[in-house]
Amino acid sequence: MPRLSLEIKIRIILLMAKLESVTLVRRTLKQEKWEIIPERKTLTKFYAKFCSTGSVEDLDRSGRPKIIDQNQIIQVETVLRENQHSSL
Repeated sequence: MPRLSLEIKIRIILLMAKLESVTLVRRTLKQEKWEIIPERKTLTKFYAKFCSTGSVEDLDRSGRPKIIDQNQIIQVETVLRENQHSSL
């Protein structure tokens, strides 16, 4: 499942606080024709995380940070656009 957008996260929190039922939240999201309807377990975990942290933002990812910056990405894109037959 793709990551939830900030918009749907906020909507879920508001619905959970108002309806206090995962089933009713899922039903409401279906009626509102949301493309992604998270599973019951996901909604429960998500709301519990919000209640404990007070935030809907994702935590920073662990692991090795990127070593390439935006300027380097632009340079590579420029080279590839100028000579589309070259490879890296």
